[in-house]
Amino acid sequence: MRTSLLRLSLFLTIWLFCINHLVFAQQYPTLKVTFRNGLEITGKNGSIAKDSLTLAVDGQTKTYPLADVQYAMAKRNWANRWALGCGGCLAIGWMPGLLDNQKQIDAELVTIVIFSTALSSMIGFGIGELSDQWRIVYLAPN
Repeated sequence: MRTSLLRLSLFLTIWLFCINHLVFAQQYPTLKVTFRNGLEITGKNGSIAKDSLTLAVDGQTKTYPLADVQYAMAKRNWANRWALGCGGCLAIGWMPGLLDNQKQIDAELVTIVIFSTALSSMIGFGIGELSDQWRIVYLAPN
C-alpha cells in the first residue's frame, strides 16, 4: 500500500510537470514586440506565424504583419515550473514519513506538510519570477 501510494504521487508530480511544460511549448505567454518605427508593446498569449504576429493587448487580440516588426522577445514564464518543482519535491520528500506504517498520521502533521509544501511552492514561484529573462524569439532580417 505504501509503495503504491508513493509511486502514484511520484507519477502524478511528473505528469503535472510534463503537462505544464507542454502547455507553453508552442506559444509565448508573454511577448514584447518592438516595431521598426520604435513603438514597443507587451502582450499575452503571443504567437508568430509565417507572416504575422498575434498577441493580446489590453484584452483585445491584435495581429501585426512581420514586415512591421523589428524584433520580438518572450519570457519563458518559469514561475509555475519552479513552484511545481519546489512544492512537488517537498511533498514527495514528506511522503515516506507520512506513509510509514509505524507512525500515526494526525491532523497536525498533515497541516505541517500542507503549509510547508505551500510555502516551498511560493518560494519556487518567486525564484521563477526573478530568474525569468526576456529572450529574442524573432529578429527581422535587415
